[in-house]
Amino acid sequence: MFSKRIIVAFLIIAAVVSVITMTGCECEHEVKNWTTVTRASSFAPGEKEGRCSKCDTKITETIPKTNADHGSKLTDYEMQKIAKEYVKDQFVETAGGYKITSYNFGSITSGSDNLRTDPHQIYRHYIVFGTYSFRGKDKYGQTVEGTNTFEYPVKVYQWSKNPDGFREVCDD
Repeated sequence: MFSKRIIVAFLIIAAVVSVITMTGCECEHEVKNWTTVTRASSFAPGEKEGRCSKCDTKITETIPKTNADHGSKLTDYEMQKIAKEYVKDQFVETAGGYKITSYNFGSITSGSDNLRTDPHQIYRHYIVFGTYSFRGKDKYGQTVEGTNTFEYPVKVYQWSKNPDGFREVCDD
């Protein structure tokens, strides 16, 4: 009987020692400076990390998602209009110094709504097709004009309100 008590006591001590060893320390962790790893939004929780000021253990915590109102989803027509305006603005900035004289938007199609890169489907993905004409002077003072075709992938924020501050539209 005595040997069974010794074995049970030994097992309890071994279990306590292994728990202390697995956790790394016995202090009540105190983190003074947190760094946000992933920002919380109303679509998903975030994550923050910091180091315990007592034992220097890395601590990771979840930031709860917010309860913000997104309003209603935009219509496909509204999102396509936003996508076209965005593409038009991009060509003004990237036309190599030439003036854009006209746009002809062809078709606009829904791109792949990639659940890996946008798991909460915050954005609607489009591909905008079309042509633009340009005119200007080259570095020798000669007039240059022409027409280019384009295929431009864009993603558009799908909601009428944007409480989380996501970009309204951007390159896909």
